Amino acid sequence: MKRDEYLSRAQHSLALLREEITVAQNQGRLDPLTIAEDVLCPVLQVLFDLPELTNLNKERQNYPAVDLGDAENGVAFQVSATVRTRKIESTLETFFGQGLDTKFNRLVFLFLDEKQQSYPRDRLQESVPAGFDFKVKRDILDLSDLERHLRNAPPNKIKEVIRILDAELREDHLASYDLSTEPETELLYANLVELTVPDAIYFGEVSIDRDKVIKRSKEKESLRNLNKWASWKRVIQTVLLLDEKRPTSDFKVSGGDLYTFHDLRQEGERYSDLVRPKTRDSEDSEVFISQSEENLNLFKNLIDRTLGEMLFNQGIRYHGREGEYFFFNPNDPSKDRKVSWSRSKDGRTVYDSLISDDGEVIEARHLSFETSFYRVGGAWYICIKPGWYYSRNGRFSVHPEIGDKRSDKKRQENNENVKNHFLFISEHIRKKMQSGLMDDKKSVDLELGFPVELTGGPRLPDDQWKPQGEEDHSEIPLFD
Repeated sequence: MKRDEYLSRAQHSLALLREEITVAQNQGRLDPLTIAEDVLCPVLQVLFDLPELTNLNKERQNYPAVDLGDAENGVAFQVSATVRTRKIESTLETFFGQGLDTKFNRLVFLFLDEKQQSYPRDRLQESVPAGFDFKVKRDILDLSDLERHLRNAPPNKIKEVIRILDAELREDHLASYDLSTEPETELLYANLVELTVPDAIYFGEVSIDRDKVIKRSKEKESLRNLNKWASWKRVIQTVLLLDEKRPTSDFKVSGGDLYTFHDLRQEGERYSDLVRPKTRDSEDSEVFISQSEENLNLFKNLIDRTLGEMLFNQGIRYHGREGEYFFFNPNDPSKDRKVSWSRSKDGRTVYDSLISDDGEVIEARHLSFETSFYRVGGAWYICIKPGWYYSRNGRFSVHPEIGDKRSDKKRQENNENVKNHFLFISEHIRKKMQSGLMDDKKSVDLELGFPVELTGGPRLPDDQWKPQGEEDHSEIPLFD
């Protein structure tokens, strides 16, 4: 068997594992973490050369902070379905609080769900004592990262992983599936939407005197004081506030230059006054991103910031700490919000709240979504991952039990619910962009196309996604 065939089989088995975890969790018929720990432990033994790696929860029930460990090599794994920053922070605190760093010198997080695009490195390092080797990029993994390790593994390791996954999944965890018959097919969506990006990117040398701006921010009571380490984003937004303009964010500063999709060469255009006139320039987008990986990442970041600025005008905000966009009611947080949708004559509820007797918002639920951007074969796509954000006040304040509330909501929803959330969000953004309502001057050519459709995909029966006895909760109010 060729290496590519080995890889294909191994990746297929990992995909089956991911499916089994999702179905098991939604049906509530077994603990997906138990499956993951039992199946992934021998896989990790092979991939990371950890022959003594064991399931610590079998040695001691509810082992603190970690699930798998190899004391001989000093490596421990936390296997979790929760991918949030706060989960990592709490695990680090428990890990060091229990003195487990005396037994393990490396802690790795393995998420069963897709991890976030990025995590706040400096914030997480605050929970790590000096001298302990913890690297955010290296030690926070998901199942896609295991596939990456597989691609770099020698054939004998790939074959062993295939053997482990095939035995575990087929014998123990896929017994309820009839694999002998030809599966029915249906139209599937990949959470990807076609994206048209601007043809050019504009840039110029920043002309702002940082020290003066920082000093002025301290003199004006309505502004938050800037310190000398303030990011360029905050500095430039402060300049806009000082000029009595809204602090927009569809720009990126790198190497002393400001980058944006707004034409800086035109006087009066957004940000044109903030760069030196003689340095204002532009470059073809394709040429720019082909020059380096750094340029490609800058371009993706600029797409996201531009989208965020457009969404701002539609009552959709980006929560940096949670890493997601969420709908709310900008006019009156005490009132629920519905948005029209072509697939429902009554529209879709995107925000609802619990109100106290004196009219204050006690807590609220918001339809939310995460974004990431991909360039495949010269085409651009945005990945939209629907979810739910829970606040204390209908705005930015995160609900203290947000993790539990999200988990409860996820258990209530089936595949059809999630698909409809995705189709609604993509349609809403596309139509607002086409109408020009998402940008004051429609000066940036950023538009959504249509979702990527996968014809002939395996049929995913809803009775395997919806919990037993549950009804469709997609339009049930948050509170009775």
